[in-house]
Amino acid sequence: MRKAACNAMVAHRHRQEKPCHPDAMDVAALWDSNPEERAAAACPVAWENIDPTKVRVLLALAPKREMRARDLDWPAFPRLEVVKLITAGANHVGWSTLPAGVRVATTPGATAPYIAEWILGAILDWCRGYTRFTREIQWGEFRQDTETRALAGLRICILGAGGIGQATAGLLESLGCVVSMVARHDPGRPWTPVEKLADACRNSDVLIVAVPLRKETTGMVDANVLAAFAGRPALLVNVARGPIVDERALYGWLQEPQHGAALDVWWRNPTESGDKFPFTLPFQDLQNVIMTPHNSPNVEGYTLAMIRQATQELQLYLQDGTLLHEEHASDY
Repeated sequence: MRKAACNAMVAHRHRQEKPCHPDAMDVAALWDSNPEERAAAACPVAWENIDPTKVRVLLALAPKREMRARDLDWPAFPRLEVVKLITAGANHVGWSTLPAGVRVATTPGATAPYIAEWILGAILDWCRGYTRFTREIQWGEFRQDTETRALAGLRICILGAGGIGQATAGLLESLGCVVSMVARHDPGRPWTPVEKLADACRNSDVLIVAVPLRKETTGMVDANVLAAFAGRPALLVNVARGPIVDERALYGWLQEPQHGAALDVWWRNPTESGDKFPFTLPFQDLQNVIMTPHNSPNVEGYTLAMIRQATQELQLYLQDGTLLHEEHASDY
């Protein structure tokens, strides 16, 4: 009891150190914003004429890129306490260069409904064969008697129980799919511990990857997990990060025509690396893959939803020091 009371006093004292009335320069964003984005912010944000020496919180999408565009680096922010990413992932923050003591927080779930719609579309395409039949007709084949599959009763396994996983589960369940989740803790739905991912896949038709990229999740979907689908139709959907799935194992698995993949995330970024493709193996030659350029959340107004949620969460930090969705360097 004495230890708990002491911890509570320390936590209370820490919260009281934060000002209740933030200065106009406490939170700053470095990207070229538009009036709609500025209006979406739920707390004061400096968007221009920024003095880095006064910034306590950096609101960012891609902080390294945004600082590079303004010829800035971390030492330019001596008062920096928090980097608040408006994205759900934090693997791109530049952990090795981040100054000691600077905390990082993400904004998971802001675009989850949009990503869930993308996932639904990918599963529908796999079930009903829109892309496949289009190709066949273009090739001169008109197989009118080919049967397809309904969503109702489809067994879905979602790896990850965060905002994207939960939004996707709700949408698919409403259409009659049987959904289970693979997670570290009970997500409030039927679930399986992460250590038994392969077992969960043996009882599923579709695996949706929706976990953050961290040390523990890199390569998590490997040949052993994919082998759980051997000998039957199956679909892998990845909307998280490319390296969570072993690239070579997936390419080999897709040599079986009854397997399919829907990929919105990749193993490399061709706009940064100068490569032609976002993969090292010839996925472009496969007919059983749906590919999009990491834009599954990019519907009209999606950045506004990200900014709105991120700044609403920052209000708590500015008021009493509560930092939601904090990430830690040890996980990356």
